[in-house]
Amino acid sequence: MANIRQVVFDLLANDPVLNGLGITADSIFNANDVDTIRVRPFMITAWANTAPGMDRVRQRSLRVWVHDEPSDYRRIDEVLDRVCELLTNQYGVITGDNGRSVLQIEWEGDSDDLSDDVQRTITRNSDYNVVGSAV
Repeated sequence: MANIRQVVFDLLANDPVLNGLGITADSIFNANDVDTIRVRPFMITAWANTAPGMDRVRQRSLRVWVHDEPSDYRRIDEVLDRVCELLTNQYGVITGDNGRSVLQIEWEGDSDDLSDDVQRTITRNSDYNVVGSAV
């Protein structure tokens, strides 16, 4: 049975458009896996608490960070646009043989242009609300 973390990871890691922009399974990290990352660009998925819903349906916040070498934000914007397209088209997706599913993923906005002094990168992030029984 897949959980929502695995569903999102697989979706992002196996997308040929993201792969062409430099985002692969080797450049996607969980928020707690971050130390000093050497690959560029890279992505961090940060999951927040699960909020109650009705019956088995729950809501969970997801923030997707994209970091790149300092220059311009064009590639970061392209990656975030593709992530938004992929995630917001996930609705009614069954994640396991027990009927658990993602009902929908809503885009909630993007951050300003930022920089990360620890990673020595430029960065932006997008926020999502994930709704379903598998969150």
